[in-house]
Amino acid sequence: MDKRLIAANALSFFSMVIVYQAFLTVASPLSAIRLPFSLMQLNLWFMFVSLFGVLLFAYTFHREPERDVTRLLHISLAANGLSVLALAAGLAGKTVTFFLCIGGLLFPLACGYLDGCLFYLLARHTVPRRQGIAIGLYIAITNGLLFLVQQLVERVTGKPLFFPWPLLLLSLALIAFLLRPVPTEETAQPVVPQTQVSDHLPLFCGIGILLSLLIGLSSTQEFINYEEYYRNWHALSRLFLAAGYLAAGWLADHYPVWLPVSALLAKVTVFASYTFVLEGAPLWFTVFVDAFFTPFIILFIIWMFFNVALRSLRPELWAGMGRAIERPFHVLGALAGEMLLEQKVSHGVMSLVYMGLLILAVVLLYRLFLLYAEAWKHSVESEADARVKAEAAAHLKTKTETVSINSGGLNAAVNANARAKAETAAQPSANIADKATSADINKGTPATTNAAVMPSENVSATGLKTAPEETSFWDESAAETGEYVYVATETVAELAAETAPANTVSVQQTETPEPAAEDITNPGGPLPDESGPLHGDRLRKYQLRYRLTNRETEVLWEILQKHKISEIAANLFITLPTAKYHISNILQKTGAKNQRELRYLIQKEEL
Repeated sequence: MDKRLIAANALSFFSMVIVYQAFLTVASPLSAIRLPFSLMQLNLWFMFVSLFGVLLFAYTFHREPERDVTRLLHISLAANGLSVLALAAGLAGKTVTFFLCIGGLLFPLACGYLDGCLFYLLARHTVPRRQGIAIGLYIAITNGLLFLVQQLVERVTGKPLFFPWPLLLLSLALIAFLLRPVPTEETAQPVVPQTQVSDHLPLFCGIGILLSLLIGLSSTQEFINYEEYYRNWHALSRLFLAAGYLAAGWLADHYPVWLPVSALLAKVTVFASYTFVLEGAPLWFTVFVDAFFTPFIILFIIWMFFNVALRSLRPELWAGMGRAIERPFHVLGALAGEMLLEQKVSHGVMSLVYMGLLILAVVLLYRLFLLYAEAWKHSVESEADARVKAEAAAHLKTKTETVSINSGGLNAAVNANARAKAETAAQPSANIADKATSADINKGTPATTNAAVMPSENVSATGLKTAPEETSFWDESAAETGEYVYVATETVAELAAETAPANTVSVQQTETPEPAAEDITNPGGPLPDESGPLHGDRLRKYQLRYRLTNRETEVLWEILQKHKISEIAANLFITLPTAKYHISNILQKTGAKNQRELRYLIQKEEL
């Protein structure tokens, strides 16, 4: 868990809340600046513009040739600083046009852009089992910091916190300092696209929208009585918010299945508390209940899209989508609740609307539970298959080592026996040669040997008779297991039978697939440099993203060339089973079902 990213997200959220509160204060009836918008309309404008900021980051990041987050982060920080100065100038001069057209448009857009960048970094550089506490911790730090700053400013100046623009500029400078250098792709969590997630993106968006509308409907009273809420209970509610986010973050990491259930129960509790307010109960009761239980829903939405980001083709888009969806639809729900109250709609009708949205959310969450159960079953089966493969590989390795040791001793015995037979066969020739030499000496003729009449293919450089070379063939019965079986010829088998133990029938040697556990911490091996759909740096990007070994990266390039498995094996000088083994690993890491889908995923991202 990168503490720098948590601190940077906390400071960014702190700046946004300060400006957001300034917007709401300016829109109140007591403000000196008269805006042509109501409090709820300005709130809605702010949140929807920030949503476009998140989408703008995803678009520019996807179009960035080098996917350089550093440059985009610096641009967003500079835009935030300029918008803060524009807002400060508009508030000081009390000019509505300058305030709205410059600061009111630029700040939420730049703030959403910065949120998209920081959420992408936080999602990619946080261990999945620590994402919940990372989200809860950065929002809890923000609320604690807001409480302390607000109390300090009120004690020193005697006035409520309004728009401390020097403090906002200092926060942006601290973000730039904390993220120097910006975390790189090498240390990021791998993105493994899964078709289960890609096919159900509308489901995740629908859940986020429904839960956000429920949040807004239940918080209508806060917006209607904003002046009383801000003056009396706003600061203290920050502590309840911090406690709620920490509890929700812990629950997300340790019991993630119970997080959506807790979120639904939280909304029922909050709506019940607002029912008491409508019946005459004090506002503080529902404020504190809402402050503690609403974080369970908000954190669930953010956490859900963090997990979607790591399993989709566009992680830069979906990492910040949770917060981007929750904010505007939260305000839209509050606006709908305000309109219902203005129309003098009875509390029973509002309860029916709320319960209808709640039931629809339950249905979608049930579908999400089924997806989660299916993914969990698939992961368990994958782990079981991996365990079986590991055990089979270990058994095969042990068997191969045993056969190697036995064959080593057997080969030594075979060679010794062959030499003895060769010497025995050569002895009559030596005797004949000696006799011929003696006869030639007596007759006065040159000496000759009988070795010249021996077959040339069986005569070595020393004149000894040698055994025929060993031949090999592919055993069709072992094709499914990917093993090559080499069987000795009859000549060697006969020699082996004479010297081997009684229980030894034949000698077989197996060739196992190349190991996949290759070092990828420094993937500096050679990559294909031929022209094709991908090569060079672009191919290296997918190697780092999917944690591919050098050999798997070469196989990936061959797949993108639409080569057959036999062609891949021939081009890379590997066996056919080894090629299949690497292809299986690549499909498992990328989440593709087959080679055609893998090519489609890569080509779709390159568009």
